[in-house]
Amino acid sequence: MFNNAGISGIGPLHDIELNTWKKVLDVNVTGVFLVSKAIVPLMMKNKAGSIINMSSCIAEIGLVNRASYAASKGAVLSLTKSMQVDYAPYNIRVNALMPGTIYTPFVEDYLSKDPNPESAIAKIKERQLSGDLGKPIDVAYAALYLASDESKFMMGSPFMIDGGVVNGKSS
Repeated sequence: MFNNAGISGIGPLHDIELNTWKKVLDVNVTGVFLVSKAIVPLMMKNKAGSIINMSSCIAEIGLVNRASYAASKGAVLSLTKSMQVDYAPYNIRVNALMPGTIYTPFVEDYLSKDPNPESAIAKIKERQLSGDLGKPIDVAYAALYLASDESKFMMGSPFMIDGGVVNGKSS
């Protein structure tokens, strides 16, 4: 099962409206809870499964003006670890993907609203050791690995696929 949904509230904590905060947490955290709650009993019955929760490297490092997003993805990471402890006896693995900025239509739309999109893209690339944005296929390959038996010894793990942003440049 791949819990892959998310939205991003924009703004520092003191500027975020309560409705925006709740919406981000509802989609990003409660969504994982609801889908997992529905599917996990079947995995328990079958004594097998792999659950992949989409978190974000932002859960580890934070990002300016993304308080609600960072909080929600941190919650997903913590939920992943707790789920792993609960469901290991049923041979269910639970891991979290931790992508950096992936060039998706969502990111493309966000960048297009910037007064200088080329500068915004360059700024994102600068903070990553790879010097580039990720592609959806990069995340797909990581998810495929986590879903496969090749990752059978990964349990409750955050799997970074971030172009080096977490371990990136300090300036």
